[in-house]
Amino acid sequence: MNIKQRALQYTVNLRRKESYAIQSKAEKVQVRAFSFQDVSKAQQVYSASLFECCGNEKDKKVIKAKKDFEEALAKHKIRMDALYPKDFICDKCHDACVVNGTICSCSIKTYVDALRKESGLGVNTFTFNDANLDIIEDEKAKANLEKAYHQMKVFVTKYPNVKKNTFVFSGLTGTGKTCLSQAVANELINKGFSVKYVSAFKFNNDMIAVRTAPIEHQQEMLEDYLNSDLLIIDDLGTEPITRNVTLEYLYLIISTRQEKNLTTIISTNLDGDGIMTRYQERIFSRLTSKAFSLSYNFEGMDLRKL
Repeated sequence: MNIKQRALQYTVNLRRKESYAIQSKAEKVQVRAFSFQDVSKAQQVYSASLFECCGNEKDKKVIKAKKDFEEALAKHKIRMDALYPKDFICDKCHDACVVNGTICSCSIKTYVDALRKESGLGVNTFTFNDANLDIIEDEKAKANLEKAYHQMKVFVTKYPNVKKNTFVFSGLTGTGKTCLSQAVANELINKGFSVKYVSAFKFNNDMIAVRTAPIEHQQEMLEDYLNSDLLIIDDLGTEPITRNVTLEYLYLIISTRQEKNLTTIISTNLDGDGIMTRYQERIFSRLTSKAFSLSYNFEGMDLRKL
């Protein structure tokens, strides 16, 4: 299963638990309610009137019997809707959490929370609202960062109707690369898109696991890397280069995602020459392709020290 499928499964399972809890609570309420003789008698009269009138709830006899039943319940502080809850929590999706191929409004928050949990982002991550670029004293660095933030905000607003799908954030440690990556990720998750967020070190370890796994399991292990709406590889260049793994799988994933028009963000401390030297021509060409890619150079001092 991919990220979206796992998030939807979690959402549906949670809804089932909620529905089960409501039904279980109703059963307990029924036991309590019908232990009272007046409630039990009123319920029998109400049921008999429905049968006699062929289920016609607008019949005067049924209306009176229902009113007497409700009054008997109220006397013991029991509500009719607690006694007989609806078959479905949501009338639109009937608790399937999906309507016409899209997530039902009743389940969006749960689904988005599940997407965020599946993403690997963690709990306290950066958002566009957290950005305070006024603390940057270097005017050139500030202008560059403001441009990057503006363009990426436009990107997430238009997504998925975008032209570029590969972004390289390069610059020294603490210049804002990871923060901007996380801000983009959070926005897309809020819109219901899937995100896979990993460090370059974890990416390399995952690819080693793929390389050594049985062939029949490899495609499933690559699913999130190949098919998530957004893949973020953070701190590329800090991972060890593993023979027959790092370069081969990095190229496979970047090229496959570009051909599928899926978005990839790579943050790195390396400049263009460093990327060329470490990852060779094929990967450098993919990351700098005018057809697919945009690069941002993050300048200035470490913002974490400001």
